[in-house]
Amino acid sequence: MKARRVAFLILIALTVTHLAQAFTVAGIDARGGVTWIGNGYKEYPDGTTVQGSDVSPLRPFLGAAVPLQLSPALVFTPALDLFRQEYLAVEDGKVVPTQIETGSAAGDLAATLGVILSLPLSYEWSPAERFTLGVGGGPTLVLRLPIGPIDGSDASPLWDYFFSDLRFLYPEAQFALRYEASERIEVGGLLRVLWPVAPLITDYEVPLWDEMKIALMATVRFRRDAGTDTEIR
Repeated sequence: MKARRVAFLILIALTVTHLAQAFTVAGIDARGGVTWIGNGYKEYPDGTTVQGSDVSPLRPFLGAAVPLQLSPALVFTPALDLFRQEYLAVEDGKVVPTQIETGSAAGDLAATLGVILSLPLSYEWSPAERFTLGVGGGPTLVLRLPIGPIDGSDASPLWDYFFSDLRFLYPEAQFALRYEASERIEVGGLLRVLWPVAPLITDYEVPLWDEMKIALMATVRFRRDAGTDTEIR
């Protein structure tokens, strides 16, 4: 397992190094919206109900990104987003979304800070004056940190779950639309689909969309003046 993690981190480092040979900082994006978090574990294999397992929740996302122009059509956009969700470790070790009202009688639970680090590469084009469309994707790390134990819970089962079996790895696809509101500001929307690797290798009987995340975000890009763009080599 450690070897796979090291190999994955090396792959990310090599990708970033290759992309960063020469690019221009186009500005900075502020963004926010809502995400759907898939929860496909509502029953145990014997058909009994998983107590405390919530319906697939909707949670707010907030974040920022830095668009790096590699060419007129290619943009590399490293980004950081945050979200918050309560999670519960049930009796067979699976961790599921829950609510703070569930209580520790159902298992150990904690308020969890989600830190999302994404590295998408996008192809962009202009279908009409002032409009820009973009489609892309790349590797994303979803680091769920159970930093707020609830009702005297032990958060260690949640830490162990979130950082095993590649549950932090999410290949991501993105679809973006922006409108040039002024010389310095673009506004738009971003659709993100984060598909987890874990359901492909887990021992639990879950659908492929379990722990999937679909986010719809509004974006504001604060553009740099063409004469002050920073070129990095």
